[in-house]
Amino acid sequence: MMKKLALFGLVLFITGSIGVLVFRNEIYQIGVGTEIDERIAFTDAEFEMVIVEADVADVRFTPTDRDHIEVSLTGSVDDSSENVLTVDEDSQVLTVNIKQDQMFFFNFFPKSNNLTLEVKLPESFTGQLEANIGVGELELENLMLTQLLTKVNVGSVIINQVELDSANVIANVGDIDIANVTGDWSVEADVGDVNIDLLAPIDQLDVETNIGNVKIHLPETGIEDYQLQLQADLGDISLNGDKVGTGDVGSSYIQQSTSGQRLSVYSDIGDIKIDWKQ
Repeated sequence: MMKKLALFGLVLFITGSIGVLVFRNEIYQIGVGTEIDERIAFTDAEFEMVIVEADVADVRFTPTDRDHIEVSLTGSVDDSSENVLTVDEDSQVLTVNIKQDQMFFFNFFPKSNNLTLEVKLPESFTGQLEANIGVGELELENLMLTQLLTKVNVGSVIINQVELDSANVIANVGDIDIANVTGDWSVEADVGDVNIDLLAPIDQLDVETNIGNVKIHLPETGIEDYQLQLQADLGDISLNGDKVGTGDVGSSYIQQSTSGQRLSVYSDIGDIKIDWKQ
């Protein structure tokens, strides 16, 4: 019980923090800031890995019909911010950094920060992506990758039409929406809902949330071939609308299989729903 109360207290604290972060421009805005529009094309380089580090910015990974990677940063920043966008080319690794203020800890409420970083990837790029974002939304769409590693402290994650071998997605505070994907996935959300729509059967899917609902849509093959390990400490579990594993407190459901496909979902506070076409 004490754990649940502590978690609810954490939710209230985080909710207030999010409100301050989201509306900080309106509350503390003194000036309009400086407009920024920077674009870099890497025409003479081939990369196997792209890393993005951003303190406060929305980040989007999208495809391009060109044969090279393009990076653009648009929006507005504080007048005091300098060299917001920096890039580093080290062998076959491209690192993109967004840092709005060297003294960000002491300048917690910037006057006017509204940045969007877009990384356009050519069809020839099928390597590894890594993104670490302090505050901001992360989007990926229409990509083919080997591996994806992402972490967002405050902000949502939206992934659509992505084919890959493996992915690790973490959002400390924010929803995670994943649709039309392939590959093995590990998904973690401290506070936020998780929605996953699989394009094809996978070997392994691990989902964990502290506070939030989990909804997973499987391909038409259904759930019979999956080894299931589902647990909701304070919530319900349903398979195609039918509640299963209901206990006195919380729910748990285990299904054995020899196919090698595994689906593991854990929710501390929240419901687990898995459905598929029959």
